[in-house]
Amino acid sequence: MVPGPTVIYECGHCSGLIEYPTIASGNTFGARVWTDGKMDAPMLPDMPLLVKCPHCRSMVWITEQKEVGKMRPWLVDRHPYPSARPYEEPTVDDYVGYLAESDLNADKEFYARVRLWWLFNDGRRYASRRLPLTAREIENLTALLDLMNDDATSEPLGKAEILRELGRFDEALALLTSIPESERSKAVLFLVNLARLGDPYVREYPD
Repeated sequence: MVPGPTVIYECGHCSGLIEYPTIASGNTFGARVWTDGKMDAPMLPDMPLLVKCPHCRSMVWITEQKEVGKMRPWLVDRHPYPSARPYEEPTVDDYVGYLAESDLNADKEFYARVRLWWLFNDGRRYASRRLPLTAREIENLTALLDLMNDDATSEPLGKAEILRELGRFDEALALLTSIPESERSKAVLFLVNLARLGDPYVREYPD
């Protein structure tokens, strides 16, 4: 991975300065990909668009904030923006509260709900202990499925994964097997097998 410049944004709520690193180039060597769509790639780190201001703790869409400058990578001799702080990652409660209180368009709501889905699943992703869905998870996945059903361009794979994690295996299988055989990827076949086994948990793709 080759880092790009760190962009300095001004929070629209408190005018505090936020550091946001960028990537000049990266790759997916050694990446781990999960059935909920999350990818962990050591050489291509995740760059969230919805973050928390480190000064006032407001949720902000980072690229919608005012850009005030940039710093070159590995700048260690002199920081031109001494009051700037790295952005903070939102928690489950941050996302839940933001979704409840904000009037978002479909694209922004979809993004926030997917990130919340991933965050919930992180508790199962790296642990052998498998926990059932909470009421908040079911609410989020149901709302996310509704958004996808309203979008004619949504891929069936994502819908099927949500149905599978909700325990609606027959619906997931019906959606997956409606894909023409010539278009069934290894990912589709993997989800078909999980649904037939009655497995509702997020899984890492083996390939």
